[in-house]
Amino acid sequence: MLKKAVFCLSLLATASSAYSNDAIAYKDEFENQYVQCIKDKLAEGCWDKVFSGHFDPWQTKEKDLISKSQTALSAWIGKHDIYKVHLGPKETKGEIFENRAYLIERDDGQLVGIRIGFRQVKGQWYVSELMGSPDEAFIRSIINMPKLK
Repeated sequence: MLKKAVFCLSLLATASSAYSNDAIAYKDEFENQYVQCIKDKLAEGCWDKVFSGHFDPWQTKEKDLISKSQTALSAWIGKHDIYKVHLGPKETKGEIFENRAYLIERDDGQLVGIRIGFRQVKGQWYVSELMGSPDEAFIRSIINMPKLK
């Protein structure tokens, strides 16, 4: 009987930790935080501070996604300044998924695209995806432009 109780308690602890991430109360305020972080060239670890603990319960690679995206974005920014963060289209799918896309323009005119996916779980919003690329095909996919020949 004691073994069953220990097993049940450990299962409950595991299940509750799966839901330990904080929901995003207001996506627009959350968006303002990471856009400001980009404008500040990811200063003082703001990227990690903004995104940590806000991924959906099934995203097992949260730390990896945050770390890789921060490293890639920092390398892309380099010694340049950010000219502007352009908001791309917002897409809501089935009232449960929302994608927000951005084109970030450096002071030399170069672009990188970022797509952030949100997922609603039990009425609460969480980050589900975080990806970006300076690749022309990725940038064109953000703004639904066909590839020119």
